[in-house]
Amino acid sequence: GTIPTQLGELTYVQNLNFTANSLSGGIPMQLGRLTELVSFDLSNNDLTGVVPTELGRLTDLELYDLAGNDLTGTTITFVFPFSIAEERAALEALYNATNGDNWADDLGSSGPGNDGWLVDSNHCEWSGVECNDKGRVSILDLKYNSLKGFIPTQLGQLSELVELELSGNDLTGTVPTQLGQLSKLEDLWLSSLDLTGTVPTELGKLTRLIFLTLSGGTATRLFFEEDDRTRNGLSGTIPVEFGNLKRLGGLDLSSNA
Repeated sequence: GTIPTQLGELTYVQNLNFTANSLSGGIPMQLGRLTELVSFDLSNNDLTGVVPTELGRLTDLELYDLAGNDLTGTTITFVFPFSIAEERAALEALYNATNGDNWADDLGSSGPGNDGWLVDSNHCEWSGVECNDKGRVSILDLKYNSLKGFIPTQLGQLSELVELELSGNDLTGTVPTQLGQLSKLEDLWLSSLDLTGTVPTELGKLTRLIFLTLSGGTATRLFFEEDDRTRNGLSGTIPVEFGNLKRLGGLDLSSNA
């Protein structure tokens, strides 16, 4: 038989294995909607045609195999919303917006400092930055690192980011709505800052979120501890869009205005 186009509606499936099933026809472009896929195996069938460019959206893929078919090419060219150069530019924007030359200079600061920032050509080697096997920024952890300034909107360009930790810094202004673009984000830690304004409704788009804290205290996965140095001053209501966060295991909005 053929691969039904309706499989593209299984948007939460993570593993797809149809190897050695005598499948014919082409690979439906609708499979490009399965952005949660981690493994994808269509090997040793009778598939024909070209590999759909839509499969390039499956940037979570760790393993895929299209061999043993009569396809034109067996390689998926991944397509990211932003280039690696744009990711680096986003990190540079953060450095410039938060007095990066003086990170971790405060007495008692426990952050990673600014080693390598703007100097090392590979931004994956910068302190507090970790990248995945595709060379994309996946973790940005600069908690208690004496950042002074504001959170730049360009952080929304880090499309592969899984964890963002900026707690315990001297950051003012609002939570950028562009953080709602970080569709792979699982942990968002913005506690013990001096943020104001409302909680952006756009955060309700982060359907992979497991932990979200915008509190005035220091939050960890194990306990909550008050930090008297600063408080967030967020106001307004909790967005109804947070009802979309089905995976959320921890939400802390304490010690706000």
